[in-house]
Amino acid sequence: MRKWLVAGISAFVATSGLLAATLVPAKAGDRMEKADYNVTPFELVSLARQGTLSDEGIPSYAALNSRFHQGELHAKDLVEAAVETGRLPDAAMNDEEYLASVEMQLESLERPSDND
Repeated sequence: MRKWLVAGISAFVATSGLLAATLVPAKAGDRMEKADYNVTPFELVSLARQGTLSDEGIPSYAALNSRFHQGELHAKDLVEAAVETGRLPDAAMNDEEYLASVEMQLESLERPSDND
């Protein structure tokens, strides 16, 4: 049952990420309100899982899960990568609510297991 749930969630994340990958990056210097963020926390984690942020040093798939659960990767790392690529405005780096939401999305990732 757990395998089917994981497969279903993975499929949902993969298809949701297709939409996220097409989002238009923020223009440098544009003042953006929180409602204007181009990427939701869920989409940001999906982008990271798919490897879209790998050029910024963010691992994908199992390595993302593993590094997060080992405490080697944090929400701020993903947000910083999104700022560097123009997907989020600089203000997102200090947006505690957004950072907490990204952290919650990362926590929802399945913990790596030696049994699989």
